[in-house]
Amino acid sequence: AFYLQLQGVNCTIFDQNQLAGGNLRYAIDDQIFPKDILDREIQFIEDTGVCFSLSKTIDKESFQQLINEYDAVILAMGRIPDELKSWGMETTDYGIKTDKNTFETSVKGVFAIGNAIRESKQAIRSLGHGNKVADLVVEYLENGKVSPKTKWFNSKTGKLSDVEIQEYLKESIREKRILSLENNEFSEQQAITEA
Repeated sequence: AFYLQLQGVNCTIFDQNQLAGGNLRYAIDDQIFPKDILDREIQFIEDTGVCFSLSKTIDKESFQQLINEYDAVILAMGRIPDELKSWGMETTDYGIKTDKNTFETSVKGVFAIGNAIRESKQAIRSLGHGNKVADLVVEYLENGKVSPKTKWFNSKTGKLSDVEIQEYLKESIREKRILSLENNEFSEQQAITEA
């Protein structure tokens, strides 16, 4: 939703929980990922214009309503419930069946990403899918179809050589990053330092 909103597409996130954040909120210990950081990230997303519809469980009937009401639907959820197999989409033993290049499901205008395709418990993978599917959904909204594109997102980094490390460090500074912002905004000097 964040990446779509940045491209001018109005988005609503439906979440079955009372608070947004999914597994980042409910499955990860606060010691590992503090909830105040999650709350700031969610607020940042909300500030872009993304709407949150909380305490909303999607079932077969409400899924059909979403398809009828919205121009496109992205299923970005944790492990899929068994009931979803009766919603009219093709599934596999692992999750919702999608085109590997476009994330399109067997239902026109419905895309699936992250753990909805295959459970992996890797937030960065789901984030990468979200980034990629945003461009594909924009294309779908503009053209009524999606063309497969090779735009890879990979969170893995091989071992850097000493030369690569030195090149990387040329762009970095030794000072600590600025973490707390006044009024959630950088001063001009903070922005220059952080850049």
